[in-house]
Amino acid sequence: MEKYNYKFTEEELRKKWLVFGGPREVFKVIEDQKVTLEKEKHRFKDRMDHDQETFKTEIEEAER
Repeated sequence: MEKYNYKFTEEELRKKWLVFGGPREVFKVIEDQKVTLEKEKHRFKDRMDHDQETFKTEIEEAER
């Protein structure tokens, strides 16, 4: 459209750049979620390790 000297409105230009930048925003959200999920993974593993130790202690006490 630019080669035909069509003048875009401010709203049309805003939408054009919003669409143009969309993939970058999606990749940013994906990377942010990867970080969040990795933190959650470690938190859940630590909790699981703690629960496992507690369970082991309870089993040992029950065996006595």
